[in-house]
Amino acid sequence: MTQCMANEEFKFYKAEGDKCDSKIYFEDWESNSGELTTDWTDTTLFDTVEECCANTVWYKYEECVAASPVTFKFEFCVEVQGLVDPADCQSADIYANVLEAAINEGAAHHDANETEAISTRRLGHFETDANITKIGDDSLSKVDGSTVCGGSLGGQGFINDLTGTAPDVVAAADSVSSVCGVFTVEADEGCTSKECLDDNYNEIRQELTEYTNSGDLTYAIKRLASERLPPVPELQSTFALPFTFTSQNLLLPATIAGNVEMAYVPYVPGEDGGDTCIEIPAMGVRPNTPNYPSLHGCCEAYRSWNVEKCCQNGPGGCPEIGVRSLRDDKTPWFYPTWESKRLCSSKMVLEPYDSPELHFKSLEKCCDEYFTGVEEHAECMLSLV
Repeated sequence: MTQCMANEEFKFYKAEGDKCDSKIYFEDWESNSGELTTDWTDTTLFDTVEECCANTVWYKYEECVAASPVTFKFEFCVEVQGLVDPADCQSADIYANVLEAAINEGAAHHDANETEAISTRRLGHFETDANITKIGDDSLSKVDGSTVCGGSLGGQGFINDLTGTAPDVVAAADSVSSVCGVFTVEADEGCTSKECLDDNYNEIRQELTEYTNSGDLTYAIKRLASERLPPVPELQSTFALPFTFTSQNLLLPATIAGNVEMAYVPYVPGEDGGDTCIEIPAMGVRPNTPNYPSLHGCCEAYRSWNVEKCCQNGPGGCPEIGVRSLRDDKTPWFYPTWESKRLCSSKMVLEPYDSPELHFKSLEKCCDEYFTGVEEHAECMLSLV
């Protein structure tokens, strides 16, 4: 049942700490809904790291994206000879599972004299996931983990009156069908620039081209179709035609491509309320929550009694009225901790929940304000900076 219905694909989820992680295979108890559902979203699994961070670590979005794995996608197609048209959506789904496994193997060398594929992988340092979206005239998409078919199979159920009929493999021997899909790759660790991701993409594209041209893809499809229980006779006589592998439409992460739409919403830390607005990705804004394209617009709407202070405490300030942000200052802020030998400490950036009245631009001012006694003032001035 698991093998038959398998529809694993890359998903991002909230990991320990302020970051997201990704994987393809989830345990039975790892659901994309239920007790982990929050007011921010209807799912706990996300297609992109940007969506995951925006919905689960919105308060530290940039830090979350920087600490999380980087993935990219591209589309591909390959021509396959001898493929029997799937009789129903169930058959198309089974075809897709075998074809995805064969393409993911992508680099398993095989010697015709050996009984098993040699495990050496030319792309072993990448984690990859192929998702078949088109088989001939039939399209496949995944909705909540289940395959839905369109094209010539559109409007039908998962099975139909042809389910279980014997495939006419001989009649399809000379036919050629296009098999297309989307390839998702988790990039090398530390690969966060467009140039590096382009290099990763070109390396994978070249490898998959050679994989197809050499006949290794054909062998993988035949082997996996035979090993599968039950076997898939429709794929056992197919050939992935050499020199037909193509790839296009490289999709880089939104943060690297620079197309993440941001929005400003009021910051409300608990019952006391807040005095500024914060910037979060628009995709992480709660439903029916008013949001604004600028800090100034948000401050005018929600902090009209003190727009200037709202702009000072928010990210980027409000250039519309000439107010700079205190959070963007490059010199440290000092604040009282009342800890022994460290009565005042420092930080470079004020968070939204920091009260500006408790922060000073020098250690001396912090000590003068809170530690006026001779001995404690002297101790404060020796605080570690």
